[in-house]
Amino acid sequence: QYVKVYASNPAVQYLNLSEVIVNGCIVSGSNIPPTVSIASPNSVYPVSASVTLNATASDADGTISNVQFYDGPALIGSKATSPYSIVVSNLAAGSHSITAKATDNGGAITTSSAINITISPATCNDGVQNGTETGIDCGGSCTACASGGGTQWSTASITQPTYHNGVVLIGKANVNTGSETGYNLFVVGGVKAEKFKVELQASGNWADYVFQKDYKLLPIRQLGSYIKEHHHLPNFPSVKDITLAGGYEMSDMIKRQQESIEQLHLYIIDLELQVQKVKGLEKRLAYIEGIIRK
Repeated sequence: QYVKVYASNPAVQYLNLSEVIVNGCIVSGSNIPPTVSIASPNSVYPVSASVTLNATASDADGTISNVQFYDGPALIGSKATSPYSIVVSNLAAGSHSITAKATDNGGAITTSSAINITISPATCNDGVQNGTETGIDCGGSCTACASGGGTQWSTASITQPTYHNGVVLIGKANVNTGSETGYNLFVVGGVKAEKFKVELQASGNWADYVFQKDYKLLPIRQLGSYIKEHHHLPNFPSVKDITLAGGYEMSDMIKRQQESIEQLHLYIIDLELQVQKVKGLEKRLAYIEGIIRK
């Protein structure tokens, strides 16, 4: 708390001091620097992985104002409140020296010891795109997994769902997503679910127009001639068309089937009207025959 200085000559009335060094003494009003350490769950991560950094900071005579995280000299994040943890993504491939700097309410700063994190530059068959790979789980060479700018998966070693450029693939297959635009999920094999909902792309994209007064139903004889010539229903793709297209749009097919169902109802209604006309004619004929017999 204080320093006593004794003069060796009692006749001296004062001393000129240029420096006083006090060891092991806490002077009232001084600030004890904070303590800080840093850790991460793993030391090696693939490219594009999310890296969690956890810092532990405390201050003996005050509070922690903030903790900053550095990748070498570059600031990569900060936290003002506990827990002092951040998640960093898209670290470049290579080795990274990560430190944490804690600042207390008195302005004192302490830098932690560094931890080293390595971002793996190229590893195939790990379910992620990394390094020089142009695809996911390519198997073998990581320099060019497939053609099409990384839009194709091969059959090699795909044992779990994989994700690439916003597209998910489930199952083993040679799928070229570059030729299949507009789709975000590819499944090889069956899909089993309790519910499956297809949303209309537009409010008027349904077959109710069949029941409008101005709808022209194809005469039944023309329908028969079309089927005889083309071997499939009008407004439906043939087997060849579906094969060349690599499948068919489910929502479009459901709409076409609904249209066909509604057309069948119109044919049935028309047939019923024809039956009623025939029955009416039969009654009239029976009436006329009765008069003739009399």
